[in-house]
Amino acid sequence: MHRRKHKEEYFVLPGGGVEEGETPIETVNREVYEETGLKMISQTPAFDVVDVNGKNVHLFYCELEEGTPFLNGEEKETSSTEDWYDIAWFDLKILNQPNVYPVPARRRLLLDLTA
Repeated sequence: MHRRKHKEEYFVLPGGGVEEGETPIETVNREVYEETGLKMISQTPAFDVVDVNGKNVHLFYCELEEGTPFLNGEEKETSSTEDWYDIAWFDLKILNQPNVYPVPARRRLLLDLTA
């Protein structure tokens, strides 16, 4: 997701918090659908990282159904000219930029790509 918040522009992976009683796989399915309108075909756990707030973040490699992504859910409701989300596909070279979050995930993905 291409994001602008508090005058900062950055990139972030779709995702969010685990709801009570949800498994991480259920969470990734729900969050990706809520944020992009796309459904999962499959998801494979990739790795976990700890974010700047000390929260454990589960990352997944996902295969999505074909379709056109669209802004959905809370992101659509709260998006404004000053605080917005944009769904877009990006080349993995974007991982070299410092404004891709969460930083530990960016670093780990860069390591995996160069291994």
